[in-house]
Amino acid sequence: MKHHGKWTIMEFGDYADPWTLKAADVICRRLDCGSAVSGRPGSSGPYGPAWSISPTCLLSTSALMDCVRTDPDFTDSALSLNCSDSVRLVHGSSRCSGRLEVRSNRSWSSVCEEDLDLNDTQVVCRELGCGAPGLLQGGLYGEGEAPVWTSELQCEGNESAVLDCRRSSSAGKTCSPGTAAGLTCTGTKGAWLSSDSVFV
Repeated sequence: MKHHGKWTIMEFGDYADPWTLKAADVICRRLDCGSAVSGRPGSSGPYGPAWSISPTCLLSTSALMDCVRTDPDFTDSALSLNCSDSVRLVHGSSRCSGRLEVRSNRSWSSVCEEDLDLNDTQVVCRELGCGAPGLLQGGLYGEGEAPVWTSELQCEGNESAVLDCRRSSSAGKTCSPGTAAGLTCTGTKGAWLSSDSVFV
């Protein structure tokens, strides 16, 4: 983290305040890097000074610096954080649910429900580390504030990331009211529901 012009290694705090993926997700979103895929203590290399960050605090405040303890500790185990910078779920009840947005040309765009199928949602949930898709419904998590994504996903279902999927152009496309894709991933293998179908 950079503070007063100086970069400092971050560690995850202490074992009384364990690190969670929800806390990692807060950092990814604040950095505009999508959703967290993993977050854990990892080796930083040389032994040196580090600040600590409280996962519990991250979930209860909007300012990252409010959760940082700046009196330096010395460690060789820094926080390792991986974000998905191509896809995210926003305004949901957990990091694995929300309105689907895809990153393109450095901006986030909503996706129309009609442009998604089971294969597409499997890849989204897999990329986010959220298990299997559970529910797909237009407008479930509000209308898109971002522009509409102008490509239609054509995933085969076995890709590891959305950007690995084939796409077809839908230039000038708009979503009808109530059709911005809302997706809930189950976190485990399970059934998938769309507005008119059930897949197991």
